[in-house]
Amino acid sequence: MKVKIVLLILFFCFYSTVLNAQYQVTGEVYSSGMNPLANVNVILLRQDSTVISGCVSDSTGYFELKVAKADGYLLSFSCLGYRTRVVVLPQRDCDFNVGRIVLDTLEHQLDEVEVLSKSSVRDKDRRIYYPTREQLKYSTNGLTLLQQLSVPFLTVSLVENTVGSMNGAVGLAINGKLVEVSEVLALRPEEILRVECIDYPGIRYGEVVMTINYVIKVKESGGLAGVGYTNFVGGYTRHANFFLKKNHGRSEFGLYYNNHFVDREFVEENRSIYRFPEQVIERVGKSEENPWKMNINEIKLSFNNREQDKYYFSSTLNGEIENDPGRTSIYNYEVKGENAPLRLRDSSGQKLKSSSLDLYLERQFKGNQTLVFDLVGSYHDSRVGNTMRYEQNDQVLDHLNSSREGDKYSLMGMAYYERRGAQTLLTLALKHAWFDVNNDYVFMNQKSRLNQHITVGSLSTMTNLNSWTFFAQGELYRLQNSEAGLSKTKWEYMLHGELAYHFSDHEGIVYAIETESIVPTLSQMDESEYAIDDRIVTQGNFHLKSAQKVKHRLGGQFDYGALNFQIQAEYINIRNYISYMTDREVDRFVYRWGNQGDWRDVSLAYWMRWKITNWLLVNGSFAYHDVVSKGEKYKHQTSFFDYSFEM
Repeated sequence: MKVKIVLLILFFCFYSTVLNAQYQVTGEVYSSGMNPLANVNVILLRQDSTVISGCVSDSTGYFELKVAKADGYLLSFSCLGYRTRVVVLPQRDCDFNVGRIVLDTLEHQLDEVEVLSKSSVRDKDRRIYYPTREQLKYSTNGLTLLQQLSVPFLTVSLVENTVGSMNGAVGLAINGKLVEVSEVLALRPEEILRVECIDYPGIRYGEVVMTINYVIKVKESGGLAGVGYTNFVGGYTRHANFFLKKNHGRSEFGLYYNNHFVDREFVEENRSIYRFPEQVIERVGKSEENPWKMNINEIKLSFNNREQDKYYFSSTLNGEIENDPGRTSIYNYEVKGENAPLRLRDSSGQKLKSSSLDLYLERQFKGNQTLVFDLVGSYHDSRVGNTMRYEQNDQVLDHLNSSREGDKYSLMGMAYYERRGAQTLLTLALKHAWFDVNNDYVFMNQKSRLNQHITVGSLSTMTNLNSWTFFAQGELYRLQNSEAGLSKTKWEYMLHGELAYHFSDHEGIVYAIETESIVPTLSQMDESEYAIDDRIVTQGNFHLKSAQKVKHRLGGQFDYGALNFQIQAEYINIRNYISYMTDREVDRFVYRWGNQGDWRDVSLAYWMRWKITNWLLVNGSFAYHDVVSKGEKYKHQTSFFDYSFEM
């Protein structure tokens, strides 16, 4: 009996030793198109190909195996429609993550095979959303599907057919190429494989803080046509769109038309404080109801040709006519310490005609390498009018009049290289843009011509280490501005760093810092001439200096199943905000354009999504801003709220 007890004790000791002599091997399996692969057979083999154990990857491509601390092993990855891959597993004495295993496709086996995942995952520079059946069921196009996905800090307006963010502009792309919202409205939910939220878009996608990329299926035959019309309650906004798409082999031909009409009234309020050494001016204004009408018509022709995981070519010809006959705002200001109110009448309107041609080529290589070329040429014809009139006690205090007719030519070319490793992401980009602007100031019979060349080089890198993400990006600009026979060359820069820790794919905290010398943009050049009482008070852009900008951002994202929310604090400080200055001080009010002082913005933002049922979602966002600008002899402070709520 004692012998049996001793043997049992020795057995359990030996068994415990064997268990302690094991370690865990984990990793992820992806396709060459960077889709998580589910149901991949992961087999652990000895060097002589003897099978030891195995498992199957889950819906996110993740797998996990227990391995004894002995000799080196082999890991075999096999899945129908993909080439089997064998990886040598070195000797280890601790847990080991093999990273991302990419399987190449076997084209002849994929005719009837389709591998999908329904979860959402984080992949270096982006969050990837796989629409569920319920989300597809309650969606009618690409825009409504995006609303169903409820991407954090993203505002999707079905009233205005727009996508925005409290942090800045948002770009829309299909298969990596930037598109307009009309093409997103033409997407059918069932053809969308996944939606990628790119948090670090870089110069590839322009001046945006986030890009939404729709990855869609490639059809080889058939076609699709659709008509949409939406007239919201009250009739103040309506949309009409038509699209026709025809597929033939690897090619697709598209025709899109979109109309957006607005007829509504606004009532606005604002509060401003100007602090001078000798006095403080405080104004609180409330507007009367002011109507606003706008009509936009857009037509687009497109052609694209694609071979899966090899190349994608697209050409787009676009034309747009925007007619904004004018919006008149009448403000009644109460000036602190004064009995007589101040009255402002502000009228503005514009007409715009534009056309563009976009040629885009994306080439994919082995080793998860991508090369992109993009060439865009455009023409804009604009007619802009604006008047401002201040009155007090039925007496005109000041009158500003500005009307302009002009055209703009532009040409932009870009080359972009990207390489994705198991835990790293490297991007290189070179971009050159040329602008030529001709303005005719009608009321004073004068003309101006502005010309600008911008060359940008960009380098960024990202590394994922377990739950940590490190991101760094640098951009160097060369600008050459010319006007009236004069020219000036400047160099600018931008540096961006970010550190994030992820509790899971849906939860984490992030700190980011960004510093740059603000580049004089074309819009500043275009608006660099003002007329007051038929006199030019400032002209040209040759006194522009670099404004130094520093931005700090701290945020967190938290997920509690049906409830998901984000919070964020941001501090922005700009020194020498814009370097040309126009001052107008008339009695008890002041105009300031581009003061040579400092500017800062402190903001707090909150975003929330609550999924009550499968068919009812509540989205809400709230942001508070406190803005202060300082000139040489004054200080201006204002605060405001941004909020939205949708069901």
